[in-house]
Amino acid sequence: MQLFLAKAGNKWLNGADAAAVELKDDGILRGFGDQMDAALLLKNSKHFGANFQQGEGEVHVLVVVPAGAVSQAGVAVLPSIEEFGEIVEARVNKVLDDRDKRSIYSL
Repeated sequence: MQLFLAKAGNKWLNGADAAAVELKDDGILRGFGDQMDAALLLKNSKHFGANFQQGEGEVHVLVVVPAGAVSQAGVAVLPSIEEFGEIVEARVNKVLDDRDKRSIYSL
């Protein structure tokens, strides 16, 4: 997933402008500056800054979702909470099993 500030020049996009944004054929979003660093806080000066004031009707972030994560309807396909729980449980169990196999105390 890629995040971009939704600004055209120094002006925030509105809903219609954001809906009209299209990716280039290569799947890249151009004209919106560098990709945001998802690890930084929004109040970081690289993003919005500590004094950011939100305006009515403004769009602030454009999200580019990888093609494989979108269904035919254009809705992001994410696991349900139950599926997510199963994924986490399976990964934790694998880590514990691997640990037990390496342990000198395992049977």
